[in-house]
Amino acid sequence: MTADSAAFDGLFERSAEGPLAGVVIADFGRVLAAPYCTMLLADLG
Repeated sequence: MTADSAAFDGLFERSAEGPLAGVVIADFGRVLAAPYCTMLLADLG
C-alpha cells in the first residue's frame, strides 16, 4: 500500500445511514410518479 492509496482508503464507502434515516414515509399513490418518488426517498434513507 502506498501513501497515495492510504489517503483514499474509505473515501468512497457508503455511510450506514442515509440523509433521511429515521423519517417514516407512507405511500398512498397508485400511479407511476408516487411509487417512483417513494423509491427515491427510500434510497436516501
